[in-house]
Amino acid sequence: MAQAALPLAQAIASAIPLVGTPMQAAIGGLLSCLQAIYRHNQNKADLGSLTLRLNRLSCNLCNAPPACNLVEQSRRDSFVRMLQDTSARMTTLRERCLASTPVTQAIAGCFIEIDRYLAEYLWSSLMQSQHDIHEELVILRRQREEDQKLLIAMQSLMNRTVALVGCVTLVDATGHDHAIPVNFCTSLQQLNKMLQVLFECDSTEAHIQRRYVEQGQYDFCIDDGKQVTRLTSHEWSSIAAGTKIVYLRTGDDVIL
Repeated sequence: MAQAALPLAQAIASAIPLVGTPMQAAIGGLLSCLQAIYRHNQNKADLGSLTLRLNRLSCNLCNAPPACNLVEQSRRDSFVRMLQDTSARMTTLRERCLASTPVTQAIAGCFIEIDRYLAEYLWSSLMQSQHDIHEELVILRRQREEDQKLLIAMQSLMNRTVALVGCVTLVDATGHDHAIPVNFCTSLQQLNKMLQVLFECDSTEAHIQRRYVEQGQYDFCIDDGKQVTRLTSHEWSSIAAGTKIVYLRTGDDVIL
């Protein structure tokens, strides 16, 4: 309030004869003192805000997970150096006259420097994240292509084997039939591996049945056309071409 009113009073005093000039000088001196006090208090408050911001940024860096690569570590090291330099500048500013205009400009420069580093850090991190995501997608795409090639090769081998040695029919939990060569059904372990191949696709049904396999929540049964009986481990040697094996989730009724 006083700083706003004093310039007006100073202008009025200059128009008063004889005493106007001394009064104007006195008002100017008082105004300068008030401005110095205001600048001191403002600079002190700004230094406090700057200190809190530096402490908060330092804590965030300390609590961040380890850098995933050398590029990220380099960014963090650069940011830490900036924080250390700014902290050293703050120590110097506290030792100077807080009422001076250069101190005000220096504090503003510290805030600008922090903002600039933050913007560069975030932009660099974003570019690195986009690059990493692209690389992951390329790897996943290649892996999927390799899996598809392997699946096609196994299916081709299975078809050729079926033509030579005969097959059994596996009915999965959704009622779909799958022809499997007899020599892939000579043991429980072999048949389990075939299930993993059959349920390799990304459909919802395959995902659910794959989960049953992984958790062991399933049974095998033999369907002889008249009844369905559970298949036990000692009966594996009796499985021959033309046998119909039913894959059931544990707890399902053995009924056709």
